[in-house]
Amino acid sequence: MIESDWNILKVIREEKSIRKAAERLYISQPSLTYRLNQLEKQFETQLFARTSKGVEITPQGEMLYQHTKLMVQKLQEIKDTIKSANGKIQGVLRIGAFPLVSNYSLPYLLKDFMARYPDVQFQVTTGLSYKLIQLLFSEEIHLAIVRGDYQEAAQSILLKEEPICLVSATPIDLDQLPQLPYVSYSTKSSLSSLLKDWWYERFSQPPKIAVESDNVNTCVKMVEAGLGYALLPAECLDDLTMHIQQLYKLDGRPVTRKTWLLFRAPALSLAAAQVFIEFLKTAFSSPGPAACQLNESPPATRPVDR
Repeated sequence: MIESDWNILKVIREEKSIRKAAERLYISQPSLTYRLNQLEKQFETQLFARTSKGVEITPQGEMLYQHTKLMVQKLQEIKDTIKSANGKIQGVLRIGAFPLVSNYSLPYLLKDFMARYPDVQFQVTTGLSYKLIQLLFSEEIHLAIVRGDYQEAAQSILLKEEPICLVSATPIDLDQLPQLPYVSYSTKSSLSSLLKDWWYERFSQPPKIAVESDNVNTCVKMVEAGLGYALLPAECLDDLTMHIQQLYKLDGRPVTRKTWLLFRAPALSLAAAQVFIEFLKTAFSSPGPAACQLNESPPATRPVDR
């Protein structure tokens, strides 16, 4: 089995059609069918099954695809290591990041890094932190930028500690929150439990949800339209003209969420990974825009409505 065979499995798996896969691979349909038949003879199993919706990969085909995928990744890493032996930083880096970083910070970070190291290519996977941890341990990605208490899962570097803020169209009193409409950012990330802990430390009744969305930008637009307030990470609140104030616990400590860079030892064998890790450490240590600039000093500790 050769490297191009993995790509054949990958494309047929995605297209679910021999014809469409042949067009995408720029080969004739008979040639693709012949090569697929040869693979099935080599492994003595059916790799794809015809259905009313096209062709579906079989469990045996999926197993072969996953194993071959790892082999191709390892081969690429070997090539990158050999090429980097001459001191040139190059190769393919597979990184994973949670959605807010992928949408807000990562594009600018990659632009800056690739301007310095144009021979480094990136494959970016966006997902929830716990899924990125799984990809890291299955060696499908080299580095993971995650949020939450996952730092013990691998070698870790704290990149930043981000404030969580209340954003509203007009100034509001925190004591009045239970009576005001709430634009809820629905997420399965660590932010959900963080906000729940903060809320029930202060209030005995649940928030009055007016709108619920799983998209941060949608929540911001809803707040701008005057549909309620939202509790969101500072990262997505830059350049807003609305009222923003940082959240604090009753003991005066700010409510924050940590961002970690995780990696495992094999990633350090890649020169590009080593350089990118140092680049991220420097980039995140530089002061950025203060998204919660409108916040006053921490509120004094006071009783809650219990």
